[in-house]
Amino acid sequence: MTDMSKIAGIVERVIYSTLTYLKNVYTATLNEQYDDGMSLIFPKDKVGNVRVSEQELRFAFVKEFEKYCRDEAERYYYTVETPTISPYHFSENGKSIKPEIGNGRAGQFDMVIHNSNCNKICIIEFKSDNVVEEKLEPSLLKIANPDEGGNEVERFFIHIVENSDSGTTESIENKLAKLSKGENWKTIVHYYCLTLNNREKNNKEDIIIKKNFSIAPPEGTLDTWLKEVNQIQEKTGHKKTK
Repeated sequence: MTDMSKIAGIVERVIYSTLTYLKNVYTATLNEQYDDGMSLIFPKDKVGNVRVSEQELRFAFVKEFEKYCRDEAERYYYTVETPTISPYHFSENGKSIKPEIGNGRAGQFDMVIHNSNCNKICIIEFKSDNVVEEKLEPSLLKIANPDEGGNEVERFFIHIVENSDSGTTESIENKLAKLSKGENWKTIVHYYCLTLNNREKNNKEDIIIKKNFSIAPPEGTLDTWLKEVNQIQEKTGHKKTK
C-alpha cells in the first residue's frame, strides 16, 4: 500500500472519530455537563449561545490523529499553518476580489501530514459554517492547485456546520458545483461536511456531504498557469501536472 492510499484511509477514519468526539463535546457544552476526561469544550457568547468554529474542528482532529498514531504505532509528522508553494491574491483592502494564483503572497494550509521521511503526503483544510461562496473558494483553490504537491499528496477539505437541514446540503452542493464548472484541474479533493445537529427528517446522517471532486481554476488563468509551469519545467527539468 502506498503512502497516499494509506494516509487517505487513516484520515477518513480520524474524520469519523473527530465527529464523534465533537458531538460529545457539543452535547456536554449545551447541557453544561462535562466528563472528567474532557478537555476541549465549545465557547459561549455573552448571551449563552454556543459558538462552533473551525478551531475546535482543527484541535479535535489533531487530538484524534495523534491518538490514532499512538494506538497503531504509526510514525507520521504534521505541520500547522504550513506555507503554500504558490502565491495567492484573494483580497484587496479587506474586500474579496477575483482570485489570482501566481500573484500576491504565499498562503497557509491548516494542516499538512508528512510521512516518516518528512515528505508531504496529505494537505488538509478546515472550514466552519455555511459560508458564502467567496469565503469557500480561496481555501478550495489553494488545496486543489496542482502546484501544491502534484500527484504526490492527498487533499482533504473538512467542513463543519452546527445545524443542518436539506436546505443546508443543497446550498453547499450548489456552491461546490459552481466552483467545479469549466476546465478543471485533475487533482481530486476529498470533501466532507459534518454536522453537529442534523434537523433533516429523512436523513439523520452526521456526515451530510461526502464526495470527491475537482476544482476549476480562476477563470482565464489556466492557460497562463500552464505556460508558467512549462517555463519552470524547461528550466528545472521537473515535470508538473495539470
